[in-house]
Amino acid sequence: MEIASICRSLRLLDISGNQVTGFVPNSFGDLELLVSLNLSENNLQDPIPLELGRLKDLKHLLMTGNNLTGAIPPSLGQLGSLKVLKLSSNSLSREILKEIVSLKNLTVLLLNNNTLSR
Repeated sequence: MEIASICRSLRLLDISGNQVTGFVPNSFGDLELLVSLNLSENNLQDPIPLELGRLKDLKHLLMTGNNLTGAIPPSLGQLGSLKVLKLSSNSLSREILKEIVSLKNLTVLLLNNNTLSR
């Protein structure tokens, strides 16, 4: 059973600092009312799911200190409500997308300690 089918009204999910392993489930993108998602300081790996771009009310996305790989998905550029995006200290690579840095409500963007390019 997926989290979105159980927790339809979930607005804040914080599982930071719990040594969670594996990948970020695509089903997190179904948590339509989510405002804050904190997955920092775990052992998550693989790419950031494209489905997170469906979280239209998301204001805080914190995923620092994991082993996330690949590019920052362009779908995150659709998060018009996003104020804080912290992806530091992962293994993210490729270019920093203009869609991300152009988010009009973004006030905090931390991408340090990755292998990103301009």
